[in-house]
Amino acid sequence: MYMLYIGISVREEVTSVYLYDMNGDIEPTMALYTYYIVRKKF
Repeated sequence: MYMLYIGISVREEVTSVYLYDMNGDIEPTMALYTYYIVRKKF
């Protein structure tokens, strides 16, 4: 199970999307993929 974290960086004016597993480890590939989807969707 994954938890979706969406953070907006005001300085860079960029939406950062990260997928963390239950241990809190980041999944870089999934993060980039989700980032693309979110950017395309919104």
